Amino acid sequence: MTSKWLEDSDFVARFRGLYDRNVSTTEVTAPSNPPQDVVRRLDGFGLEWAPLHPFVKQAVLWDMGLVHPTNGAFDNENTLQQVYTKCDAGTATGLSMASIAVTKNEFESTSASETLRWCRSATTEYARQEISSGLNLRKVSKCATMFLSTMKGGDASMWSQDASALNAIPDPQLFRHSYDSWKMIAIHNRPRTVKEALWGTCPDATSPGYLTIPCVELNTSITDTSYCKPAPSALMDKWLQELKRSNTAVSVATEKPTTLSPNRAKSMHASTAVVGVVSAVAAITSW
Repeated sequence: MTSKWLEDSDFVARFRGLYDRNVSTTEVTAPSNPPQDVVRRLDGFGLEWAPLHPFVKQAVLWDMGLVHPTNGAFDNENTLQQVYTKCDAGTATGLSMASIAVTKNEFESTSASETLRWCRSATTEYARQEISSGLNLRKVSKCATMFLSTMKGGDASMWSQDASALNAIPDPQLFRHSYDSWKMIAIHNRPRTVKEALWGTCPDATSPGYLTIPCVELNTSITDTSYCKPAPSALMDKWLQELKRSNTAVSVATEKPTTLSPNRAKSMHASTAVVGVVSAVAAITSW
């Protein structure tokens, strides 16, 4: 049986399903202090960060492209880094984070030299990158973020389908991948307490792999019309609206009007939305 999330990056829907099924949140990590963009978005629904359910927090962060960058020396859970998506048809907003997964067909289309490793879980077969060059993989990547030397080096696959269980909890994290002539970043979603299998190998069938999403490096050759902050999804807005109506997240004396933060990615002269110890200046370019 194929995993429901085989090539699906709609983590808002995934976290909503976990929330509805009342899955335990003991392994969920969320920052105590969100970025101001998140605060402004919640303000529009009369909500505050602290009382939100952990799955709601994770869903909001993913929806807004805010992902935890790993750190080889000191991994601060309050640190987030902005992930940008391709601008939607020349607009000021990027594609939804729900659309950034790279399919197997897209992976194989980049070059005949790209190869796959087929792996098995207890119930299904799924593909992971075996041999791949960032020069090829970036042709089909749909997201971009800063490449930081402080990130943990990725000796795992830069791309993988998902074979995790229905109630498995994704834990988005940024890892760096590089070779002599290229640099890439990948969003790995295996829980941070579990080590990734090396590229070209398979995880144990009892602990199968999660979706891995390749992103290109933001650098000074990118124009400000190539990548934008992701568009807020209707599904996340609906969830926040439900919380506002039910008043389960926070009691508010006076409701504020709904105002969503700007989505346009700043040019290279503006700071990226990063919380905690990571702060970077990004230029947004096209490949």
